[in-house]
Amino acid sequence: MLRPVVGRKQLLWAALAAGGIQLIGFVSNYLVGLATGDKGSPTLLVVAGVVSVIGGTITLFLQQAMTPVSGTPAPAPAAAAAPVPPRRSGSSVTVVLGLILLIVLCGVGGTAFNTVLSNVLARPQNFPGNFPDPFPSSPAPPAFKNVLAKEVSVRSGDLTLKVTGAESNGQTIRLQITAVNTDDRSMDLPLFKNCTLSMAGKTLEADPGSSQWAIVVPGNGEISGTVVFAGALPAGTAKVKLSFATVFRLGGGSVSLDVPLNTNS
Repeated sequence: MLRPVVGRKQLLWAALAAGGIQLIGFVSNYLVGLATGDKGSPTLLVVAGVVSVIGGTITLFLQQAMTPVSGTPAPAPAAAAAPVPPRRSGSSVTVVLGLILLIVLCGVGGTAFNTVLSNVLARPQNFPGNFPDPFPSSPAPPAFKNVLAKEVSVRSGDLTLKVTGAESNGQTIRLQITAVNTDDRSMDLPLFKNCTLSMAGKTLEADPGSSQWAIVVPGNGEISGTVVFAGALPAGTAKVKLSFATVFRLGGGSVSLDVPLNTNS
């Protein structure tokens, strides 16, 4: 058998006490906001308070409806027996402790709920779509500018090497190169550990992964492509030297040429 163990007055006082603790939480949160310059959202604070008090009240109603009757009915006293004084039940102590616990949970829990709402939902940057990207993309590199003063070429045996373009963006240098083979046999011009760009104070190696270069120059044919060097071009550089340390062909050899640059670019 179930019967209520919390009266209406106890229920009312519990709700009022929870609301009072919640009010203290509001005031504390507001004072902290004044000190830190972030007062959050008053509307959300009120909503949090109402939700916490309603939650506590519902909990009390459930306890009132579901608490079983403690003890068993005492048998009828015998006619000749003296009346036995009623034994005091400990249920009232349990009710008081339960009410105190619920009041604390409602008040303190509601205040914590306030803090979460005011510090998370009250700020527009925390709404979905405004969270910071955990994987931000890298900024776009600066635009390339033409730095070639004029086209140049050099002949080495059956190979003619031409530089038809040069660009720099302060981080990368790229050259447009054409290789012409007048021999019947093909030759190779690999980039990895073979193609370099020298300037005052440093030498850059070609980046095969970023370059577009066919390597093999067919017999009586030519190839054109873009060779990329990772590195900045020092200010005021008037020329750079492009070199292929080895030309893989019959007889071997190397090839290099100076590339004039426009210092005003």
